[in-house]
Amino acid sequence: MKIHIKDSDGFGFKLWLPTSILKSKFILNKFKKYGGIDIEPLINSLPIIYIALKEYIMKNGHFIFVDIESSDGNKVFIKV
Repeated sequence: MKIHIKDSDGFGFKLWLPTSILKSKFILNKFKKYGGIDIEPLINSLPIIYIALKEYIMKNGHFIFVDIESSDGNKVFIKV
């Protein structure tokens, strides 16, 4: 998974993360703590979601998950 963040001034950075980070309980607990998200239903279905995502990538290749451009020119791009 690649996360590209670019400022309107031209400054930006790229962050590469393994797709397996989606099934990390550490990450999910951070969502629970800081995001106020109830992760209990997600933990049970997480292996199924991860396997389905990996199979989709194997068959169809990588895809754009998020592509956002703000009104002031900042961009966020997430490719899985």
